[in-house]
Amino acid sequence: MQLEQQETFTIHGPQLEVLGEVESKLPAPAKKRSTASVVLVALALVSVFGIGGAKLKEKYNALVPEHNAFLRRKAAASQYSRQVRNYLESKYQQERNRRYQEKKRSQQKKKDYLE
Repeated sequence: MQLEQQETFTIHGPQLEVLGEVESKLPAPAKKRSTASVVLVALALVSVFGIGGAKLKEKYNALVPEHNAFLRRKAAASQYSRQVRNYLESKYQQERNRRYQEKKRSQQKKKDYLE
């Protein structure tokens, strides 16, 4: 249904009377639909980026200390993990070397025994 075909209706109330008085005092260009659309878009942008931006910044500022603490714990855990991994690797390498030496000695004993 198009706007012209819709049934017109009126709403009465004290707030509308005040708004009607304010609207009547506006200059002619401000009464146009395009101007109202631009004002509405500007108001929406201000509400989203102004008030919404402030709320987002508040949440961001609240999360920054927690995030920084998380990053510090992660770095410490990473360093600890690296040290543990190096320690386990060195123990594994020592065990491998010990087995190799035992194998080498046992082979040498077999050679000595056969001679």
